[in-house]
Amino acid sequence: MINMVMKVTKCNNSEKEELLDFLKLKPAENCFLIGDIENFNLDEEFIDIWLLKTAGRVTSVLLRFYKYYIVYCENEKDIENICLQINKDKNCLNVAGIEETIDKMAAFLPIKELKREFLAELSKDSFKNQEAIHKPIKAKESDIDELFEFQKNIEEFSLTEDSRESFGKEIKSNTGRIYFCRYGNDIVSSATLTAENSINGMIIGVATTAEYRRKGYAKSCMNALCKELVTDGKAAILFYRNTDAGRLYKSIGFKDINRWAIASFK
Repeated sequence: MINMVMKVTKCNNSEKEELLDFLKLKPAENCFLIGDIENFNLDEEFIDIWLLKTAGRVTSVLLRFYKYYIVYCENEKDIENICLQINKDKNCLNVAGIEETIDKMAAFLPIKELKREFLAELSKDSFKNQEAIHKPIKAKESDIDELFEFQKNIEEFSLTEDSRESFGKEIKSNTGRIYFCRYGNDIVSSATLTAENSINGMIIGVATTAEYRRKGYAKSCMNALCKELVTDGKAAILFYRNTDAGRLYKSIGFKDINRWAIASFK
């Protein structure tokens, strides 16, 4: 039986501060949510946020960004109502959140694939500045199409045309940064900082063409992003799955803090 007292309501711009106060209690886990709320007007067509409250206090948040959803749930009793809201969107591609929450949502969602990842954080105190082997280039808006085609060819990413609309939003909206390396005329590696906000930013899209791996390209891109971020007094957040990636990130100063999951519907 669904508890109808815990009603899902659409968040508006006047509720931003209340929502941010709640999310900043766990800034690493809520990097994406904080970034989107700080950086975008909630009247934009590509973003929606829903809240659940208990006794007038926010207990759970659901965000839609284009066809992707992120959830943060403090109260397990909110989960079924959150899933009902997600199921209303037939175009939804996936929902992501803390692993424990996504596992509990599985009973209510048509999940086709579930990916699990480590959530790691780098702070000013933990950052280990590395001497760059290669000189990364800071991307401009004119580089976005080439970067999309590069990442589309990285097998592990499974990037599709559905992602083209939102790809590179960090540069277009000044909410992040991308660094990449070339070998000759070709892009061979990249790393992206997204959801940058007043506290932290999320590193995604760490990729290297297969034949150029283990040559320091990704590490050079990562180091450039992290150095800029900690200089600005912010933390860096990222997800990773395999131990090789984990060793790379930890050599720069990242530390595991939680587990993350992404549930895909198509």
